[in-house]
Amino acid sequence: IVLTSHFYLFSFVKAKEEFRQHLNQPWLWYSDFPTYASDVPYFQCDHDLKAFSTEGIHLVVCVHGLDGNSADLRLFRTYLELGLPNVNFEFLMSERNQGETFGDFEVMTDRLVSEITYHIEVYGLVPTKIR
Repeated sequence: IVLTSHFYLFSFVKAKEEFRQHLNQPWLWYSDFPTYASDVPYFQCDHDLKAFSTEGIHLVVCVHGLDGNSADLRLFRTYLELGLPNVNFEFLMSERNQGETFGDFEVMTDRLVSEITYHIEVYGLVPTKIR
């Protein structure tokens, strides 16, 4: 098995060098560096420390659009969590109007407000910001 893995490693390095010569580019490839630039992850925050944030809980209500669903904004949520790791986010991915987005605007507003209120009560949240 050791000889097999050495063979594949050698084959990979050889193929990579041939490819590099074929491209005729003077710059190095990222995989040419023997070590990582840092041992510390770029996005890092101890989840337990978020609870002690001086800004408190930031409730973000994600509401889908016309004929959408609660999963539509999950990538937006991920970007916020990764981009702002020290912020104590609480997300509500709204589901209440899912499948009923062509209804009366006032009725949908009432449903959304009740969903937000319910979420805050059930989880015992005291948000300092709601967006």
